[in-house]
Amino acid sequence: VEFSLFEANEIGLWPAPGALAVDNTFRNNVSGIQYSGKEGRTFLRNVFQGNRSFGIEAYVDCWYFGGCDPSTISGNVFSANGTGIFIMGPIGTITGNLFQANKNGAISLQPYEISTAGLIAHNTVLGNMSFGIRGGGAFVDIRNNNLVQNGETDLSWGIQAGSKISAITNFWGVPAAQMETRVPDCTSDENGCGAGSTKGEV
Repeated sequence: VEFSLFEANEIGLWPAPGALAVDNTFRNNVSGIQYSGKEGRTFLRNVFQGNRSFGIEAYVDCWYFGGCDPSTISGNVFSANGTGIFIMGPIGTITGNLFQANKNGAISLQPYEISTAGLIAHNTVLGNMSFGIRGGGAFVDIRNNNLVQNGETDLSWGIQAGSKISAITNFWGVPAAQMETRVPDCTSDENGCGAGSTKGEV
């Protein structure tokens, strides 16, 4: 699907397995795109604006399907949606996107399995309400993003005790002394980073 306008629908687009959506606009729907199943999808250079629930909403259970393919979300604009991206399942690749003024956060990730890998890189996550990036998973690489002035936190990660994720070379826009409030993890949690931890270590 390319060069199309999806406006004022319950779901703007329910893409087929393996689908490619390029250079489209999803505006004022309940959700811009919603999908499920084992096959990955690719979303490039689309605009998601004013969708009440989510720009992209995905439900993929790799365990149920005996394996699955992650999606690629790259070069898109997510503006003034409920939440920019919500993924329950494999995170895949989220690169080079702009997230701005989304009311319930920019990127919300809930992998079914703690081992789900993913890459979140070269995104600008600016001025979203509630949070910038929130999620879980032990093998996620979060790097080279601009994470600035997002709600309560720029990055929060709730994963199994003892797990760590990499979040180096991001720009946070605050002095080092304020990082504990912008990126809360187990090092600042009352339960610490041991067996009783309720947060991962970033």
